[in-house]
Amino acid sequence: MRSLFPVLLLSTLLTLTQCVCQSRRADDAPAPKAAVEANTPATPSASPAIAAPATLDTKDLDEDETAVLVEVLGEQFDPCGSPSSFLDALKEKAPCKLALDAGDFVVKLVQKGFSKKQITMQLLKELARRSSKADFQLDGVPSVGKAGAANELVEFIDFQCPYCASVSGPAKELAKAYGVTLYVKHLPLTGHHPLAELSAKASIAAHAQGKFWEVYEALFANQAALTPELIEELVKKAGVDMTQYAKDLESRAVSDHIARDVSDADLLVQEKGLLLVQEKDL
Repeated sequence: MRSLFPVLLLSTLLTLTQCVCQSRRADDAPAPKAAVEANTPATPSASPAIAAPATLDTKDLDEDETAVLVEVLGEQFDPCGSPSSFLDALKEKAPCKLALDAGDFVVKLVQKGFSKKQITMQLLKELARRSSKADFQLDGVPSVGKAGAANELVEFIDFQCPYCASVSGPAKELAKAYGVTLYVKHLPLTGHHPLAELSAKASIAAHAQGKFWEVYEALFANQAALTPELIEELVKKAGVDMTQYAKDLESRAVSDHIARDVSDADLLVQEKGLLLVQEKDL
């Protein structure tokens, strides 16, 4: 078991409005002499406009919403660890990525109407989620990258999911570029993808012969045309011993491997509050 940082989220609602009432004098008495001489109305001077950090996109916020944003940011510490406030950190020339992401998160909450108290609670919850760790079972899990790397990444895949296919290549490239160890676990969405579980088992059976990545790439490359027959053909083309493969495919070890991966994904949702987005939600 190793602790890894999970790989985003949601915002919610309520509007904060501020009403300013001005009373007029009942009589029409002339304005003070000094005001007449200065040719200016006898009205209170306007408060200076509140400026939001230029590093955030606040063009859709009105003045009251901007005031809430600035107040919340000013009361929190810099999430990146500097001794300054969150607001001051965002005013720096190059704020850290966490500060920018968290700042955008707050802007969205303001836009959707959260009260100041609700925004603060959601922000703290989001920062805690981003800094928390998840425990994964990684024994025997296919991986790529330097063993024992300081940074490790876990990718959950479904071989019939087009979004998984679109990130499969870039994920490996990023792991290589930044010296990260990439682990691949399975989350077959059987309710939507009838061949996802068979594909997952096929890849793990191939993994037993050191052919996981060949099958991984072949399954994603032929995602739209997958059939049980094609899966077997792709495995064979990858150079897998098909007699041993047939035994492993139906083995308890392979079934347990997939079940363990799915269990890890479920724990992430339950314990860390992560959102698994399915195709029907997009």
